[in-house]
Amino acid sequence: MLLLMKAACLQRLMELNKLGATDSLRRFLEAQFVINAQNIDTIIAAIATTSIDQVCANFEAIYAAGVDEYYPGVSVDLIRQLHGALGPLLPRIAARFATDPYAFRAGWPDVTAVRDGMILLREVKTSDKLHASQLQTIGGMLIAEGMPVDVLQLVAAKIAAPTSR
Repeated sequence: MLLLMKAACLQRLMELNKLGATDSLRRFLEAQFVINAQNIDTIIAAIATTSIDQVCANFEAIYAAGVDEYYPGVSVDLIRQLHGALGPLLPRIAARFATDPYAFRAGWPDVTAVRDGMILLREVKTSDKLHASQLQTIGGMLIAEGMPVDVLQLVAAKIAAPTSR
C-alpha cells in the first residue's frame, strides 16, 4: 500500500524535493510526507488524480532504484490491480496515513492480494499476538476506512506418535 501511494504521488514528491529526483525515488514515503507536511494537500490530490499508466511507470522507477529489497515480490500487475480496486479509497487512506506517517508505516497486514477487483488483507500469526503497530494500522486506518482485514492464526498440528505393534 505504501509503495502504491508513493507511486501515485511520485511526480509531486519530485517537484517538492530539493535533493533531486533520485532522493524522491529512494526516500521512504513516511519521511517525504513529514518533510512536505505543508504540501500534503497537493500530494493527496496527486494520489487522487495520477493516471494508472503513470502510477505503473512510477512504480517501475521506484523499484529499479533499489526499493525492491524492502518490498520483494511486488509486481506492476499487483500495483495496477490494487490501484483499480481501491479507487477513491486510496487518497483517503493516504490522508489518514499523513496524520502520523511514522506511526502508520508499520503494522500492515502480511498478505495483500487482489482478485476480480476484491482486495484481501490478511495478517498471519503463528504464536504471537497483534502488536501495537498492527492494531494501530489495521484498526486505526484500514478498518476505519472500511477495508476488511482478517487474521489467520496458525496452530501446529499435534500428531500422535505411531504405536508399535
